[in-house]
Amino acid sequence: HGGSHSKPYCGNRFQHHGGSYFKPYYGNRFQHHGGIHSKPYCGNRFKHHGGSHSKPYCGNRFQHHGGSYFKPYYGNRFQHHGG
Repeated sequence: HGGSHSKPYCGNRFQHHGGSYFKPYYGNRFQHHGGIHSKPYCGNRFKHHGGSHSKPYCGNRFQHHGGSYFKPYYGNRFQHHGG
């Protein structure tokens, strides 16, 4: 799994399977359509603003703090294990 890419785990509902880009699946509401970087959409609450890496915002609960890799924090349920 991954390396330079993110490895987020949001409970059992969020599973990351690394490749050349970010492929998250957030229940049936979350669908990813790949490019060179992630373009996730989590219902109407999720907006993506592209850059060299992903900057998703899922309501006020989801905040992204960019760096060399993806560092999401999804409440206390979201834990990041970097690579």
